[in-house]
Amino acid sequence: MDQSISLLQEIVRAARDGAEGISLVMDKTSDTALRQALGEEKKQYAAVEQDAGKHLIDLGGQAEPESVMNRAGMWMGMQMNTLMDKSPSHLAEILIQGNTMGVVGLIRAKNDYPEADQSSVDLCNRMLTLQYDGIERAKSFL
Repeated sequence: MDQSISLLQEIVRAARDGAEGISLVMDKTSDTALRQALGEEKKQYAAVEQDAGKHLIDLGGQAEPESVMNRAGMWMGMQMNTLMDKSPSHLAEILIQGNTMGVVGLIRAKNDYPEADQSSVDLCNRMLTLQYDGIERAKSFL
């Protein structure tokens, strides 16, 4: 399979997971500042997903379907993780962990597909920047 397509599929997956994680956290908080920051971040993830999906189609690929099991697992994990503590600090910790997992996954994908085209690499770097920024933003809520 073309390395650009494989990298783009990982970017789409990471953007979907990030947006889903943000939605789950937003459902758990009434903190206005946190909700506002997450709303902006979610819009940026959606834009990356859209751009990566378009480039994927342009290259003759397609995004893999969203995993229902992954989504259910993420939901269940959030329910368990916030059962006793829904404070902004605890939610920020969850966001930092999720973004860190996303960064590791995308760096691994970038290294696994060194022959991906520059546009795909640029989208990967854009997504990585969003995740790094998300980590920094979440730190202010700890």
